[in-house]
Amino acid sequence: MSRPLRIIMAGGGTGGHLYPGIALAEAFIAQRPEGEVLFVGTHQGLESTLLPKLDYTVKFVRASRVKGAGFWGRLRSLIRLPLGVWDAWRVLSSFRPDLVVSVGGYAAAPTVLAAWMRRTPIVTVEPNAIPGLTNRVLGKLAKRVLLAHEQALGWFRRSKADVVGVPLRMELVSRLTAASEETPPTPKAKPHVFIFGGSQGARFLNENVPAVLNGLDVTVLHQTGVHDYDAVCERYKDLGMDVDVRPYVDDMASAYARADVAITRSGASTVAELAITGTPAILVPLPYAADDHQSANARMLSGVDAAILVRQSEWDPAQVHQWLAETIADSDRLTVMSANARAAGRPQAAAEGMEICLRVLTRRSGSLSGPVGVL
Repeated sequence: MSRPLRIIMAGGGTGGHLYPGIALAEAFIAQRPEGEVLFVGTHQGLESTLLPKLDYTVKFVRASRVKGAGFWGRLRSLIRLPLGVWDAWRVLSSFRPDLVVSVGGYAAAPTVLAAWMRRTPIVTVEPNAIPGLTNRVLGKLAKRVLLAHEQALGWFRRSKADVVGVPLRMELVSRLTAASEETPPTPKAKPHVFIFGGSQGARFLNENVPAVLNGLDVTVLHQTGVHDYDAVCERYKDLGMDVDVRPYVDDMASAYARADVAITRSGASTVAELAITGTPAILVPLPYAADDHQSANARMLSGVDAAILVRQSEWDPAQVHQWLAETIADSDRLTVMSANARAAGRPQAAAEGMEICLRVLTRRSGSLSGPVGVL
């Protein structure tokens, strides 16, 4: 080729969609330093504020959600779809990408449709065990589909699907791996429990976990999100517990490394991080997640005895308290669960996924310069 390779990362909206795209973009630049990456998203998505901070260029298309919206919301989304396709067509005409990678979310649909009409190769990324509606439909237009879970294979033609894991950012993987492999200089005086529910926190965990921990001889780090911080501090104070409560945890690698057990939701990236760090966990899937995909994600670890899955509707404080008390007192049990989690980890997911993307281009043109290999 006479110019550098160009790739578009299409989609976003939430971190669950956007972060795998960022991880693949990093892997692409690591493999092809001269390459160019452009993100396509929506003004209302996380990408509009996060990507400029990471020095990525993002273009916007008109799009909004269909699944989970009311009748008028779905109608509005369908009416806007041709406008979004037109926006995406203009972006593709200007940037002229060699490949479009769909990470799901509102902006993915119009961008993938525009790419398909322009005969630009498409790769779909699906981090959840149950694919989202956008990827489920538009994956049929893709040359390859990158999956995080074996379970998702049933939604796509197997001849074009690859299970690579959840793409995570290289710096995060490196820090998570390094931190989890460090040997503490001295034994811990007490077991440590880490509670978190994503950057915004999880209200159910914020309201119910403090009482479960009452009476356990443990240290605790509880990330609440901004909105519930004061209320959670008050709950622990009422219980007479001295707990490290924070609205946000900046250094997740250190938090994982210190944890003997985590209590958290089961988003795709969270499950992938727990596996890489070998952190035993109580996973409480978000009950309102589309197609209950968080429960399917959780089974990746609960199915190999690396975690337990506790549905929110079945939460029994006494049972959870008992499980925690017995587990943290059994170092051999924790060691086995940790080893099982690590065995399920896929730290090279982004590198392997990008290798597959570049193979798509190799087969298409047969003229890519330089080797294509695992990072």
